Amino acid sequence: MVRRILGFAISKMLCQDGWAEKYNPKNQFHVNQYDYSTCKEYLAALKEKWQVYEDPECELEGCVDVSKYSN
Repeated sequence: MVRRILGFAISKMLCQDGWAEKYNPKNQFHVNQYDYSTCKEYLAALKEKWQVYEDPECELEGCVDVSKYSN
């Protein structure tokens, strides 16, 4: 039973590490992948941090629909 729980936890952490490696390999936005249970939540947090980084005054909000792009 304990082995199964540990195996699940380790596989989940490896999956989360995969998200970080794929979408934020340089950890540019300082978003901890372990704080999110799904890739969708992690990407939403990255998007929010990116928007603050690129446009701190929110001047460009609404100009580009970033949901149309995969990266």
